[in-house]
Amino acid sequence: MVKKCLPVLSWLPKYQCSYMMYDIIAGVTVALTAIPQSIAYGILSNLGPEYGLYSNILGCLAYAVFGSVKDVTIAPTSLTAIMVQNVVKELDYGSFTRSALNNSSGVRTTMSCAVTAVMLTLSLALLTDAIYYIPKTTLASVVISAMLFMVDYEEIGNIWRTKKLDVIPFLATALACLFYELDYGILVGIGINCCILLYLMSTPGLSGEEIQLVGLRILLVKNDQSLAFSSAECLRDWIMKRIGQREDIDLVVIDGHNVHFADTTVAKNFVNIEEDLRTQHIQLLLWRFQANVAQTLLRMRKELFITMLRADLQLQDAVARWKYLHSLPSDSTN
Repeated sequence: MVKKCLPVLSWLPKYQCSYMMYDIIAGVTVALTAIPQSIAYGILSNLGPEYGLYSNILGCLAYAVFGSVKDVTIAPTSLTAIMVQNVVKELDYGSFTRSALNNSSGVRTTMSCAVTAVMLTLSLALLTDAIYYIPKTTLASVVISAMLFMVDYEEIGNIWRTKKLDVIPFLATALACLFYELDYGILVGIGINCCILLYLMSTPGLSGEEIQLVGLRILLVKNDQSLAFSSAECLRDWIMKRIGQREDIDLVVIDGHNVHFADTTVAKNFVNIEEDLRTQHIQLLLWRFQANVAQTLLRMRKELFITMLRADLQLQDAVARWKYLHSLPSDSTN
């Protein structure tokens, strides 16, 4: 059981001296690749370059003890999987590029990871001061090279095929991160995405149909999404514009089947719609609104909405019941 959890106990007692040269060559080769790569990751994380080296050392040491596949070498981005998830199950995740380099170097055991860790430690001990004298252009080339492999190009294609509108916050975030800082880039992406959501919420899909039921000329208004403060005035303006084009409407029915949420501004706006329609001798009926939305309206003005809200399955039944409660004559349309 112990050997299963600690694979180093399985291969270390059987380790042969002939393996040493191969493991050293593989470890040094990977280290020469890992040092500039770790510096780049440290800079990309807005930390010092030495932090990238520290993170790489821990990953290599952990895999030397817990790893069971000799060709795999752990990169800094893989260390999180070791720390947060089950050690034994997650140790098959490694850096693909460096693992291929490790394999081509003739590695024999995971001792090569320990050699890489030693090389990284030596670089920290001997080269830390020299890192600060590396030309900015050299570090920039390392950072750019690292960034090219960090971009998920396949995901960009998926975003473009799925919904092209999502490309806007993606490009804005990428450009802001490239020319400014990572924190600002994330904030820019969040801000643009919020603006897009507000725009979509403020432009509900409204449609109207004129029908006649139980002697009343009705304008049936349908909405394809929930209502919020950003779309409240849009609904009101749309209804009043349609009413202004016709003079024979007796009743406006708003179908709230797709309205799953409404805030205080929406509730106040329904009051304003009712008042505007009343000045033109037109009544308002709210049909099939969700229970939570109806409760919001009733808490706003119970005496107004108690007879205005109808939950009948059929529109004709809702209009007939509403007409009975309001005692409207059947020939009012004429």
